[in-house]
Amino acid sequence: MLLQVCSMVEVLDRALHSGMVKSGVDSFVQVGVEMESDYLDCSMRNNSCLWTDDSIAIHSDVRDVYLSENTPLCEILVGGIPCVGASKSGRSKNKLEFAEGHNDAGALFVEYLNWLRHVNPCVAIIENVGEYANTASMSVIRSVFNHLGYVVHETVLDGWDYGALEHRKRLVVVAMTPGIGDSFSFENLKVSKVRESCINDILDPVPLNDESWKKYDYLAEKEARDIAAGKGFVRQLLTGKEDGCGTIGAGYKKGRSTEPFLVHPEDPTLSRLFNKAEHERLKGIPAGLTDGVSETTGHEICGQSVSFPKFVSVGEEIGRSVMASRNNIVNFPVRSAHVSMNEVVGAESDKYQTGSLALLI
Repeated sequence: MLLQVCSMVEVLDRALHSGMVKSGVDSFVQVGVEMESDYLDCSMRNNSCLWTDDSIAIHSDVRDVYLSENTPLCEILVGGIPCVGASKSGRSKNKLEFAEGHNDAGALFVEYLNWLRHVNPCVAIIENVGEYANTASMSVIRSVFNHLGYVVHETVLDGWDYGALEHRKRLVVVAMTPGIGDSFSFENLKVSKVRESCINDILDPVPLNDESWKKYDYLAEKEARDIAAGKGFVRQLLTGKEDGCGTIGAGYKKGRSTEPFLVHPEDPTLSRLFNKAEHERLKGIPAGLTDGVSETTGHEICGQSVSFPKFVSVGEEIGRSVMASRNNIVNFPVRSAHVSMNEVVGAESDKYQTGSLALLI
């Protein structure tokens, strides 16, 4: 089974890999395409279980990657289509009437569909903000899925429900080829991680006189302006005793008004940002996936990634449903692009390997 990922190979791919392994399905990145060299290097350095001698890494805008008859086929296509045009904050910041109006991200779903038709996967996965479900882009994607014969499952899942401390509600779409994984259901998802009792449990010991504690007067002033303007945006000032926090985005290091800060335990006028290691823990990401990059880049990687334990659960269910179907797959009249999977599944083995094609938008 080949896995193609349209973004966040650092975290999303690793989470799906971890979940599928729990069901007896191994995986690797076959092709990775990423605009940011730091992100791609970080993944190759810290995700050794995903990258093999057969993996291909491409540093490029996905729109500049030419698909030909030599492009590898795959069995799982995963797309983390950028949410900057669809999210509430993104549309507000960019003054967009609709998600597709974003200059950079608005049409990237077209690239996903190009890869979908070209590599002909058995399973296709999409992750995005919940608002994406109501966009024209998602309507087109559903239409193409249906035309190609996929059975489409979609829901909105909160990472907090699966063991992460961060509340991160995201649309999850899993499109399955009939006869492969017919028993898949979001109702079968298992919680794979026990959530910490409170945020304090994941914090590093930061001295009370550390320079990371700051006043952030400009954020207090912005909050007052937002409230007066009726925007509904307020600061997340946390003590650490909370059992969760709101969503943390890619620009977290900038110190933005709506993302969580920790209040100084002795001076309420001071607060600090979570560091990148704490950010990993809030999302349930295994330690070390952002090793070797700066705090800013680490927050960017985590902020545009996923709730790790949630996608471990999704990966486990995909693997379970595929393994449950494997005895019937060999004789099922699937498209010729799936021959590689049929050959592997028909073998005398309790575990088969999935190669991953990682397309990073």
